[in-house]
Amino acid sequence: MDLLLAVYHDISFFMELDYEDCWRIIEKAEERFRDQRRWSAWVTWYPHMSEEGRCSFEEFKKINKPQISNRPSEDIMNDFKRVNEKFFNKPKK
Repeated sequence: MDLLLAVYHDISFFMELDYEDCWRIIEKAEERFRDQRRWSAWVTWYPHMSEEGRCSFEEFKKINKPQISNRPSEDIMNDFKRVNEKFFNKPKK
């Protein structure tokens, strides 16, 4: 709901839409939200990129797509613990 309000500012017309149209609008709102976050990251990182590493925002969007892991959550948590201990010296239980 907050995402729709942030993007469209008024959701009263959603109540009259069918499920499929509403779902397409939600997907579009999510994509716009992700693009805003990617833009903020790109603007922040761009000045720090090396000359050969610089890329356009469109290239950055392709690189910066969310990746879904099929690894078991236990493996992911073990990786997190190792990184946390290495960089922050705070073992997680």
